[in-house]
Amino acid sequence: MTRAAATNTQTETKSALHSAVLPVLPTKLTARGGNARPALVAKKGAGKLSPKHRLGQAHDFAEDNLYDFLEDPLLEEKEVLDAALVLISEQQKRISWLESLAVTDELTGLYNRRGFMTAAARSLAACARDSGSHGLLLLLDLDGFKQINDLHGHPAGDAYLKAVARYLRGAVRPMDILARLGGDEFAVLLSGASLPDGDLSAQRLVEGLNHSALEWNGSLLPLKASMGVVALAADETVESLFAKADARLYACKQARKK
Repeated sequence: MTRAAATNTQTETKSALHSAVLPVLPTKLTARGGNARPALVAKKGAGKLSPKHRLGQAHDFAEDNLYDFLEDPLLEEKEVLDAALVLISEQQKRISWLESLAVTDELTGLYNRRGFMTAAARSLAACARDSGSHGLLLLLDLDGFKQINDLHGHPAGDAYLKAVARYLRGAVRPMDILARLGGDEFAVLLSGASLPDGDLSAQRLVEGLNHSALEWNGSLLPLKASMGVVALAADETVESLFAKADARLYACKQARKK
């Protein structure tokens, strides 16, 4: 192959790589406040940067610079691919982070209602596929939480909710699923648990919570909760299970008031 033909082939390959890679990457603004994006520069006295160092500098500076780097017409094919892989990896991390936000309670770091309902549906589907698959759904509602906010302020209320979440994390197994459904309501899915042993575990969990406290500005604020428990069953829906657990939670709460 002649030198001219090799150059043409290399140009066509780079053009194909740009065409394949750039469209799948998020659109970036070409300017911010009227100023062009920061360019890649070599340190004074360092001379011309090698492609490897240019890619590293682009990654260290900002994602914007990776786009500048990709659009450089003098890039070799491997440089384009390396930069594209860095960008794609960063975007995948960002997507995963955003997906986690959609199912995570911001205050406690537990699942939110959406995340827990999805997990409960998976566990229920496992019960339908395998008669040996079990689980218990626990709904917890904090007792006297409104008074915590009223007497000590909302920062105390937030700390109280975080304390409940910490206790629950320490009281269950890694395979179990925790959530703050909203307000002062929490949920626990004890994977693989069944009655009556699982019910005893649930009772120990809530008793331990009710013997814990949060220290706040020199005062001890007792953690208190009522609980409703129901076993997963293949012929149930997530909604029907929640309705049963909620009814038992209400009965427990009324009994604790007497």
